[in-house]
Amino acid sequence: MFATDGVQLCSVLFALHPSVPSDHPSRGAIEAADTEITNDHGALLTRRLGTGVLACFRSASAGIAAARALQQRAQLLYPDHPPTIGLNAGEVLLADDDNMGMTTVVAARLAQTGTPGTCLVSDLALEFGGAPHDLPLSALQLKGVPYPVHAARLPWSPAPTVADALGLPPALQPSSEPFAGRRTELDSVQQRIEALANSGTGGVVALVGEPGAGKSALLARIASVAGQLNIPVLYGRCDEYASLAYAPVTEMVRRVLQRDPRGSVALGPSAGELARVVPELRQRFPQLAQPVSSDADTERTLLIDAFRGWLQQCGANGSVLVVDDLHWADPGTLTVLAEACALARSCGLLVIAASRPTTGAANDLLVDLRREGALDLRLQGLASTDVAELLPTGADPALADRLHRQSNGNPFFVRELLRTINAAGDVAGDGAADESVRQVVLRRIGGLNEATRALLSAAAVMGLSFDALLL
Repeated sequence: MFATDGVQLCSVLFALHPSVPSDHPSRGAIEAADTEITNDHGALLTRRLGTGVLACFRSASAGIAAARALQQRAQLLYPDHPPTIGLNAGEVLLADDDNMGMTTVVAARLAQTGTPGTCLVSDLALEFGGAPHDLPLSALQLKGVPYPVHAARLPWSPAPTVADALGLPPALQPSSEPFAGRRTELDSVQQRIEALANSGTGGVVALVGEPGAGKSALLARIASVAGQLNIPVLYGRCDEYASLAYAPVTEMVRRVLQRDPRGSVALGPSAGELARVVPELRQRFPQLAQPVSSDADTERTLLIDAFRGWLQQCGANGSVLVVDDLHWADPGTLTVLAEACALARSCGLLVIAASRPTTGAANDLLVDLRREGALDLRLQGLASTDVAELLPTGADPALADRLHRQSNGNPFFVRELLRTINAAGDVAGDGAADESVRQVVLRRIGGLNEATRALLSAAAVMGLSFDALLL
């Protein structure tokens, strides 16, 4: 029984898919998607009725929003089977998980009268729902309704593409800093993005560079290229201090959960299992199955299988997946990334793994990816001509050579040296690097043992080039 049992002023929506008979193999999936939409818009009840889905809402505005969302979801998931929708408002008797009365009958008859891809809304629902008042109304004689019903077609806009809905993650937003060098690397990745867009051919990119080498700037340009070709981009970053397993992967899943217009379908066939690491998933989609309770190994296997199903769903739409700072990845993330790379070519994923030079399990994975044909990008220092592109207009050309020598072509160091020069008015470019550069270097060597640090200190005194025997 509902707490709202009794006569209520509600809006009633009825959705049919005339091209989908009751024995159609996609019937259940289509009705499940419709039910998810109505529940997501706050339906008091949703139930299957004959060959359609009926939902009751507290307000006509909620019913109108649900009707538009139903048409958009159908356009994305099953464009060959658009619904016909009827929407009415009035008094409804709610009792025993059902709703009855002439308001419901009119909604059902409006759906049966419409054509695929349309929504007929009664004048009462339009008035209560705040829809445009200039819609042309028609007086309809509906079967079983003893009076004419005035109704209009509800306008709705096409659904946003998945790429537009997801947008670019904050970490991949275009930068105002000039982009120098790396054009060869960008062109090689762009070719793979174009192959993904044109033929659905995926692949893997292993991007490695020292801190400040320009990985982030290159990734932002890559994401921009994908966006221009309407390819969805998902991003996750491994964190040096994060204690949660699968952190970069769950970051991607959360963005899909929050933004993807396909709803739970975008999360794959075992989406309920993902609630182990994204608990808010079941708050959004309570109809999903609960994760299976079992021993730790079985639960881990089920989770990896669920991630695999989600990756395949990403690939079905063609997607770019970026895992950044791989050198800090936990074992679970490395497992999921290996799965993604194994699926990439066959299921329409372009997987980009970005890392500093590293050791251990992350390096082992990078080695395996290169051996299996990944595009191998190893960022070196910029050439002096590339450094010149980072200088302000009118700068002394000789400054580029001096900065190149001081920074060894590292873009981050070049920019920090430029800031130091500008702050000190040192137009000759002989100033020392500021504290931010020192901190990057100190952090890089902080994980080394004492003997290695002592060796580096001696090498630093000897300059960039020296005789190893002398050291």
